Amino acid sequence: MALLVKHPFASAKSDGVDSTQVQPSGWNAAHTITAALDKVLGTDGASATVQELACTAAGRAVLAAVDAAAQRVALGLGTLAVQSIGNGSVTYATIQNVAHGKMLGRFTAAAGAVEEVIAGFGQCQLTKSSANLLLMPFDGNRLTINSLIETVPDAGVTLSTGGLSANTFYYIYAFMSGVTMTLEASATAYAASLQAGTGIKIKNADATRTLVGAARTDGSTAWVDSATQRFVRSYFNDPGVTLLNSLTAGASPGSSSYVEISSTGLRIEFLVWSGETVQIGSNGAISLSATGDRYDCSIGIDGTTAEDTHSASNAYAASAVPYSVQLFKAGLSEGYHYATVLGSNSAGTATWSGSGTAGSRCTIRAYARRN
Repeated sequence: MALLVKHPFASAKSDGVDSTQVQPSGWNAAHTITAALDKVLGTDGASATVQELACTAAGRAVLAAVDAAAQRVALGLGTLAVQSIGNGSVTYATIQNVAHGKMLGRFTAAAGAVEEVIAGFGQCQLTKSSANLLLMPFDGNRLTINSLIETVPDAGVTLSTGGLSANTFYYIYAFMSGVTMTLEASATAYAASLQAGTGIKIKNADATRTLVGAARTDGSTAWVDSATQRFVRSYFNDPGVTLLNSLTAGASPGSSSYVEISSTGLRIEFLVWSGETVQIGSNGAISLSATGDRYDCSIGIDGTTAEDTHSASNAYAASAVPYSVQLFKAGLSEGYHYATVLGSNSAGTATWSGSGTAGSRCTIRAYARRN
């Protein structure tokens, strides 16, 4: 319907003969007000002068709605628009002032107001980089420390061996020194129970320290992570350890009881987490010097006591015979261990073959990974 404007005073005079002049009939007539499409008349808050203001089809739909419910439909709002949040927990002010290291959510079992909550994050991995340990982001960069969610720096966090002892096993903890994430090596084990509310392993009696790994120094007080010595383990995102060592020169036990064949060529050293199963194997060839010579071979853990795996052979002539021993070892205490090849020969001479060439020598290998 058109909007009309009419003067409140109507002239009683008849129109004159000069049509170029304003006539009484024109004065008395209703005048139609026009505007451009998609416009309404009003003021914009900056001026009291009536002017054309934009009003699109969407805006007109809201204006045409008969009530608030119809307006919500026009705006495409769901039922959340009319829900009561309750006790003012979620307001612009609280959202703008969430405490450091917290998130908005609700972990309380029953339905209710949104809360500031904490969660256990371990988006990091401990490795060795150059001479230092290095904690780097891994599939994210969040780490929960002291019940707060902290950010692992893009460049990582390093730890040297300064002030540490040689041949010593350490737990590695992350803590916040002010706003700076820092690593600490400590002989103090982590608490037996997970931290309440986060499920994170923390240093015993010190909730400010979060466990991120374990490491061992060598005889020169250096961090080591090599194929024969896996002395760095990450607690989060642990890839496990693979080990390999090989005999570069032949070795003979010269004993009728088990002895270590080679502490340098057929020994591997590693760290384990509690509950891990370590798979260990050794194979190669053993040369027997004459008819009647015999060898026995097994694997020892942390000494020369044979584990329950065995290979043996008697020679019917001077010859080289293959051997293979395999072991799945569970129940090792958390920390440092070594595995070594044990051998004995009850008669004659038995020589475990060695060489500088891969594929023609005795080897020992192992694999372990925390579930």
